[in-house]
Amino acid sequence: FTILSDTLYRDKKLDVVREVVCNAYDAHVMGNCLDVPIEITLTDTELTIRDYGPGISDERMHPIYCGYGVTTKVDDASQIGGFGLGCKAPFAYSDHFTVISHHGGVRSVYAISRGGVESQGKPSLRRMVQAPTTETGIIVSIPLKKPLDRQEFARIINKVVETGGINARLNGTLIQTLDYSETNNLGFWLVRENDHLVARTVYVRL
Repeated sequence: FTILSDTLYRDKKLDVVREVVCNAYDAHVMGNCLDVPIEITLTDTELTIRDYGPGISDERMHPIYCGYGVTTKVDDASQIGGFGLGCKAPFAYSDHFTVISHHGGVRSVYAISRGGVESQGKPSLRRMVQAPTTETGIIVSIPLKKPLDRQEFARIINKVVETGGINARLNGTLIQTLDYSETNNLGFWLVRENDHLVARTVYVRL
């Protein structure tokens, strides 16, 4: 379990951001709301990523967040995920995080922790509170280990969103994304060295 949620990832901050943001993007694909920005909030103490997709029902939360290989995306080619690992990626950076699911008129708050001896290494999930809501979507909140991590996370968020062409806001400001229309037409895209992407690097977009 440690391998699949921690040592699997080389650049832990990058992979945490990429996995959670891409899950939010997939939720917007499912909810047919790609025109609505994903809301990312970053402070000195916390990274929060909020989508407005359909959310997750209470009975599905434990299998999805505490099981490996459990996925809702295996038969949907329009979504990025499909291996049932991405939602556990926050464990690569933190021992615990919080998920709030708005689904079916209910807002549920869950505390998710890294597995220990008691759980035989599996993550544990505890529902903290439930309340009525008219909203939909998932909020993932990851505590920052130290305030200095904020700057690095901000750089990574901008990179992931910009190069991924994802509709998202960071602390209320819409992140500009690359226009892939030329790539879609030609199958490739050449950029100048002073453009946003790192020079002398080849990027493959799936």
